[in-house]
Amino acid sequence: MDTTPAQTEILTTIFIGVFLMLLLALAFVLFFYFSQRKFQAQQLLAQELEIEHREQLLLASIKTQEDERQRLARELHDEVGSKLNVINLGLHQLKKQGTTPEARQSFQDLFGLVRTTTETTRRIAHDLLPPTLEKFGLLMALEELCDQYRQSSPVMLEYEFSESGIQLDPLVALNFFRVVQELLSNTYKYSQATTVKISLAIKPHSLALFYQDNGIGFDPNARGQQKGMGLKNIESRMRTIQADYQLDSTPGNGTVFTAQKTWS
Repeated sequence: MDTTPAQTEILTTIFIGVFLMLLLALAFVLFFYFSQRKFQAQQLLAQELEIEHREQLLLASIKTQEDERQRLARELHDEVGSKLNVINLGLHQLKKQGTTPEARQSFQDLFGLVRTTTETTRRIAHDLLPPTLEKFGLLMALEELCDQYRQSSPVMLEYEFSESGIQLDPLVALNFFRVVQELLSNTYKYSQATTVKISLAIKPHSLALFYQDNGIGFDPNARGQQKGMGLKNIESRMRTIQADYQLDSTPGNGTVFTAQKTWS
């Protein structure tokens, strides 16, 4: 059937109207799509900035903590230690004037107290700021730490350390030392372990740590299981130096901790 010019004009108008509506709908869809992409990109950027901000706060917190450790260690060594030495010298002078057995016994008791206090002060200062770490490096400091635990506990501790002769970043060395220190402390306090194995290898472009105990273990994913400050500190230190780490533990099967820091 032939169409009149009027019908043709109506059909053309309808076609144009439908086309414009489809074009408008497409424009709306594209606007919505790109708006969502932009919103998601902004959210991702905000999350990245928040994570970066948290990492910076974490690094500042750990640095403040280490600075405070250093300050306390120096004060213990310089102030308290020196005053104890002065007291010890004064007691020696007074002892020469003591003639009775009671006086001599009192001086002996005081000497013992001063000696014990001096040893405790040195130990605390050493724990706060291990001089071996600063003077001789990570491996020597860890060997010293492990030997201390060997002498003070029946737990069988095996360790194997190797290095390639490179100079570690002081912050990396310090945080790995603190992590091993925290792991040993947790094992000896809570795990009821009888054996501990530690290996650490320093290579030209990486530092790898392996730690294992055969203690009672725990389920880190159990409902209501809250991480203690020790484990939180370990995770914080690893994130601070951007090291990869993993903690595996199950009840009755001990605990395994691995960590690796790489660099170019």
